[in-house]
Amino acid sequence: MFRVSLKLWKIDEFEDSSGEHQGETVANSEDQDSDQVWHTAVEWVIREHESLSPVEWEELIGWLNMNPAHRKAYDEASRLWLITGLVPPFEPPAED
Repeated sequence: MFRVSLKLWKIDEFEDSSGEHQGETVANSEDQDSDQVWHTAVEWVIREHESLSPVEWEELIGWLNMNPAHRKAYDEASRLWLITGLVPPFEPPAED
């Protein structure tokens, strides 16, 4: 079994056409909650691909139904898993 630590960064601040910074300030507790949800979602995706027991499936379904943010993070992590699986591994050119 292996562990993967993935984190997606959302950019909540941007420059408008006048060069002024615009955006929202997100409280640290919200960031930490979001990070924890993302981390849990990634762990569920990894565990799912390693094979879940019936009890674990029930736990996953319960976690997904607990909060819409859980489903969103899980769906994003699943898409990321799929995308990274489609990217061929990098092989450096052979030295002559």
